[in-house]
Amino acid sequence: KIKGKKGTITQLPILTMPNDDISHPIPDTTGYITEGQLVLNRNLEKKGIYPPFEVLASISRLMKDSIGKDTTREDHADVNSQLLASYSAALEVRDLVSIVGEDGLNIFCNQILCIFQTNIIFSFNFF
Repeated sequence: KIKGKKGTITQLPILTMPNDDISHPIPDTTGYITEGQLVLNRNLEKKGIYPPFEVLASISRLMKDSIGKDTTREDHADVNSQLLASYSAALEVRDLVSIVGEDGLNIFCNQILCIFQTNIIFSFNFF
């Protein structure tokens, strides 16, 4: 418990997954009974990214009840959704580049890639 603050963390389970398989029965079942999951990624860790959270696979079931007016910014949920959608789109474009190359991208995908490379890769050295 943090002094002067209400609430406690009663349990912080840490699981390993056989062959990093999140659909294995143990992590899969545990995911249904926990209030959130932070998924770590070995490839991010190998690239020196710490903590190596896999953003799109990590979830919080409590966030919706603890954000918004009188708690955080009123537009917190909307900003969160937009950031996750943008990050997901950038990862999809990055995967597409591995198939068709940068020259094969349309204008929209090229813009996403440019923004992603400028604001994510160079800022945080992710890839």
